[in-house]
Amino acid sequence: MPRYLILILATSLFAACDEPSPQWKDDHAVIDDGEKDINDERDIKDEDLFDQTDQLDQPDVDDAVPDDPVSVDCTVADPTTAEKNALEELFPEDDTAFCTDKTPSGVDYFIAVREGETIGYAFPATNIGFGMRGEGAPVTAITGLTSEGVSIGIQITQQNESWWYRMGQWFFDQFKDIDITQITLDPKYNKNCYPCSEMYDAFKPFTVDAVSGATYTSNAVTKDVWDAIYLYDELFSPPTVNTAP
Repeated sequence: MPRYLILILATSLFAACDEPSPQWKDDHAVIDDGEKDINDERDIKDEDLFDQTDQLDQPDVDDAVPDDPVSVDCTVADPTTAEKNALEELFPEDDTAFCTDKTPSGVDYFIAVREGETIGYAFPATNIGFGMRGEGAPVTAITGLTSEGVSIGIQITQQNESWWYRMGQWFFDQFKDIDITQITLDPKYNKNCYPCSEMYDAFKPFTVDAVSGATYTSNAVTKDVWDAIYLYDELFSPPTVNTAP
C-alpha cells in the first residue's frame, strides 16, 4: 500500500475517535438555559404542591369548632315524636334547634332557633272535631309563624276524624302566608260556633274556607290556627289589631 494512503487512513481514524459522544450519553453534558428553567419550574411546583398538602392536613380554625345552633338563653325543647316531626316540617332549615317557653297565660309553645337567632314560633292547640261517630274527638295541631307574624303553615299531630279523608291539601295550604297584622283579631271567634262563618270571614283579606261535608273537622283545625294566632298576639304587641268592620 502506498505510504500516503496509510497516512490518510490513520488521520481519519484519529478524528473519529476524538469526536465527542452524544449528549444523551454524557452524564456531564451541559444543559441549555431553557431546559434548565423547565427543570427548575418543575421543582418549584413540586414544592408548592407539598406545601399545599401540608396545609390541607391542618384543620381550619373556623371549622375546628362547629357553630352551636342554640346560642341563646333558652330551655331546650323535648317534643313528642309527633311534635318533632311537625316542627321539622314547619322549620326544615338545617341546624335548627327548638326551645320551649310559656306564654303569659301559661301555655307551652316552641321557639325555632338557627345560628343564634330566632326564626319563628310554633304553637300547639287542640279543639274538638266530629270524631268517629259524631261523639267529638280532639284535633291537635301545631301552627308555625315567623318572627314577623306571618303564618308558615299548620301540621296535625293528633286526630281521629271519620271524615278526615275529605281534607284535601288545599285546605291546609290556606293557612300559609297569612300576615296576622292584616286580619281581624277582635272580637275573638266563638268556641261553640257552627258553621262558624264569622270565624272564616275574620281572615279577610285572606281567603279561608271550610271543607264541604267535613264542617266540624274543618272548624276544629281552623280554631287551632286561631288559638295559635292569639297566643302569638299575647306574646307580642303589636301586631296591630285590625278592628275595622
